[in-house]
Amino acid sequence: MKRFKTKLAITIVTLGLAGPSLAATTVYVPVGSANEILIIDGEQDQVIGSITGVTNAHGLAASTRSGLLVAGSMSMAPQNQAIPEGMSEDEHNAHHADGNLQKAQAVGSLSSITVIDANAKRVIKRIDVNGISHHSAITPAGRYALATHTTAGNVSIIDLQDKILLRTLETGPVPNYVLVTSNGEYAYVSNSGNNTVSEIAIDQW
Repeated sequence: MKRFKTKLAITIVTLGLAGPSLAATTVYVPVGSANEILIIDGEQDQVIGSITGVTNAHGLAASTRSGLLVAGSMSMAPQNQAIPEGMSEDEHNAHHADGNLQKAQAVGSLSSITVIDANAKRVIKRIDVNGISHHSAITPAGRYALATHTTAGNVSIIDLQDKILLRTLETGPVPNYVLVTSNGEYAYVSNSGNNTVSEIAIDQW
């Protein structure tokens, strides 16, 4: 098995692929600062490949409907990225400054959500978001993804059909995990900053 001397992201997702005579499970493991996602054959318990081109992948989610993976990132974008709306140039420079974590947490941090074609094992698109991403989820129909941003106090809504950031919703402080109900009507975000849960109506966002 392939081994890394790096901090592993905890989230693991599986995609079940059923055929007429066999059923296989493919497991995807984000490997954090190794900047890749391992692909594991769940039946054989061995690494069979990897997906590269992801940056500090964290908070991986999968959709069996669309065959897409959505990976957040725990890294800030380079300083030459565009300044997000509502942020001054001074704030933008401050949150990218080395060793200036407190200011970065105060204003959020420009990062990205990576959309991946699991079958082709390739990155389709990177979507800029205002905040490093801790966890993500995909709605049952595979149309939308949600990603929590612990340093920005919000959650991004990604339209996976058009591959765009649809909108950003404020939650409680330090949102960590997000779950979507099996009927696709609601999403729930845990806010560790004040021990609350935000309920999101998906049909209205």
